[in-house]
Amino acid sequence: MTEQRLQITVGEKQQFHPYHGRGSSLAFLVNGVGGVTIPMVRGVTYTFEVNTAGHTLYLTTSNRGGAGMPGRLEGFSPAQTGLVAFTPTADTPGTFYYQSGEQEYMGGGVQLFDDVQEFQMNEAFSAMRSSANAQFQQHLQFRLEFLGRLQWIWNDIYRRLPALRQECSLHQTPDPAEGAAG
Repeated sequence: MTEQRLQITVGEKQQFHPYHGRGSSLAFLVNGVGGVTIPMVRGVTYTFEVNTAGHTLYLTTSNRGGAGMPGRLEGFSPAQTGLVAFTPTADTPGTFYYQSGEQEYMGGGVQLFDDVQEFQMNEAFSAMRSSANAQFQQHLQFRLEFLGRLQWIWNDIYRRLPALRQECSLHQTPDPAEGAAG
């Protein structure tokens, strides 16, 4: 694996962000997507193209981040703009985070792999999970649309029920036994 580049910018935090509703309403976007888990391999150099004016990007053992840069990892120079290179070593924890030095919960996780082969196996499993998840989402969407149609039909019947009752009572023929008893 050769050097990898990651573009880091700031945007609005979306619903799918792992920390949606917590901390800042803003998020770090990695190559345009907020809150993603960045996969890394030990010994591979990653260059962060940082353009996050007002929000210092740093690597940390804290999933929260924020003022004072708690849990800051050595080997990564916090930045708001410019290029920052980082090469995970044998001492780098297997899971860590990219966060803001000013706001809480803007970033996401980093999953570290020991070698390229482990990373590739994980990518293959992730692709299978993504495919299965897409199929499930499609099935769920179909079911929701179906239930929505049923709801509409039920509401339409319920709305028309008083008129149907009145119409039915107009067309009822009197019971001859009731007329004779009166």
